[in-house]
Amino acid sequence: MLNALADRLPDLRKVSLQWEDDDLSDDDGIHCLQTAPNLVQVAVSNINHFVPVDLPTSQLTRYSLDAAWDVHWGILNLATNLTTAYVNIDFDFEEEWPPVVEPVSLIHLRRLHASHLQILDYLNLPALEAAAIRIDTFEDEEHFVPNLMSLARRSSCELKSVRLIGSPTAPVIAQLFRECATIEDLRLMFAGDATNDWKDIKKIMTVLTPLLSSTDSQTLKTLRFLILGKNRLNPADVDVFLSMAELRARNAEYAAFDYLEWLVERPGRASNLMYEGLESLKDDLSYHFSEGAQLQDLWREWRFRS
Repeated sequence: MLNALADRLPDLRKVSLQWEDDDLSDDDGIHCLQTAPNLVQVAVSNINHFVPVDLPTSQLTRYSLDAAWDVHWGILNLATNLTTAYVNIDFDFEEEWPPVVEPVSLIHLRRLHASHLQILDYLNLPALEAAAIRIDTFEDEEHFVPNLMSLARRSSCELKSVRLIGSPTAPVIAQLFRECATIEDLRLMFAGDATNDWKDIKKIMTVLTPLLSSTDSQTLKTLRFLILGKNRLNPADVDVFLSMAELRARNAEYAAFDYLEWLVERPGRASNLMYEGLESLKDDLSYHFSEGAQLQDLWREWRFRS
C-alpha cells in the first residue's frame, strides 16, 4: 500500500514509520520514499526485524533507523548532509565488526546516537556536539571513555552534551570528567527494574559530590537523571544528591548549575524529600522534578530518536 505513493509525495519533508509486529516481511520493502524530492527527515522502526527502505539518502538531514551495521554504513557514506543520526543495531547483529579502512566524514553531523561503542570507530565528525551512547556491559564500561575520546580527537570536535543510556556507572562518569573538559550537559538514562541498576545509581550519586566540586567539572551546566522502572530512592540518597546540588548552587568557589533535572517513572518513598530539597534551592538553581509521568517521549527525544 505504501509503495503506491511513489512519485506522489512532492511536499513530504518528514516521515516516521513504526511496526510492532510482523506485518511486513524482509521481501516487502518500502520504495516510495526515495521519490520524495523534499524529504529530509526519516525515522523507520521495526522491533522484530529489518525491512528494507529505499531513501533519498543524499538529501537527508536527519535519520533514525533500526538496521544491521552494513545498512547503516551504506547510508552514512552517502548522507553527507546529515545533522542528526540515530544508529541502532538491535537485530541482525554480527559479532565480528569489519575492519576500519577509513572513517566516513560527516562534516555537518552535530547529534549522534550509537547503540554500540564500535560504531564510533567508523566515523569522523568535526561538528559533533552531542553523543548519546548505550552502555550495557562490562566491556562497554571499560571502553566507553577511550572510544569516545578517540572519536573526539580524530574529529577535533568539542563535545558539549553526553548522554549515557542503559546502565551508566560511577567509574565511567569519573573517567569521563577526567578526560573530557568540554562537557556542559550530562544526561544519565537508566532503564529496567534490576536491583543492581539502582545500586549503580546510588554509587553515581555518591561520586558526583566530590567529582562535581573538582576543577574537572567546572564546565558542567546541566545535570539530568531519567529513570524508567522502580524508584528505590531513600532519605540517605536524597541527602547525598541535594548536598551535591547545593554545593554547585551556593558555593562561590564552584561554577553553578544552570539546570538540574530529576525524572523518575514511578514515585518512591523519598519523593517528597527530593522535591522539598530542590524547592529550597529554587532561588539559586533552576530545576525540573517529575515522577509518575509518561517519560517515553523524553526517552526518545534525549536519544535523538524523535
